Amino acid sequence: MRFRPNGYSAPMKNYGTGFPTSRPSFFQTCNRVEVYTAQESPDDTPSHRELAEFFADFHNVPINEFFEDFLERTGPDAVRHLFQVFVESRQHGPR
Repeated sequence: MRFRPNGYSAPMKNYGTGFPTSRPSFFQTCNRVEVYTAQESPDDTPSHRELAEFFADFHNVPINEFFEDFLERTGPDAVRHLFQVFVESRQHGPR
């Protein structure tokens, strides 16, 4: 599931409707899309399932077709992963 190049306005609007107190950052590489969220309160964090449902609804794809591959990382592990993906994407460049 990918977003069109420069096509983040629709997913951002839909995300804001579903999770009004959460701020997303979408990071798309050549083979995946990652979403990182920030909230002032941990209680406002969308669950793993809620984020998967957002992608399923937005792309009109049954959740069971991808949920097994829809990974979740939190806290320092998520930050570490983001930097690792960023460095790898810079080494390989756009494809």
